[in-house]
Amino acid sequence: MYGPTEELVLTKGKVGDLVALVGNEDNYKYGTTSIDKLKVATSEGKTETRTDLRWKEFLDLAEVFSG
Repeated sequence: MYGPTEELVLTKGKVGDLVALVGNEDNYKYGTTSIDKLKVATSEGKTETRTDLRWKEFLDLAEVFSG
């Protein structure tokens, strides 16, 4: 779907987020502003922040599993 250049840019961004998460970097900015936001890769090879339309559904499901 993406060319090699776009794939490299997207991968580096994701790896940077993962490294910060695993390293517990307090000051790292993930690009999201609230718990119901997520980063998505677009068909143009860019990364956008969007609202997770299924967040409430996942919370309800988590409540079922947690008892």
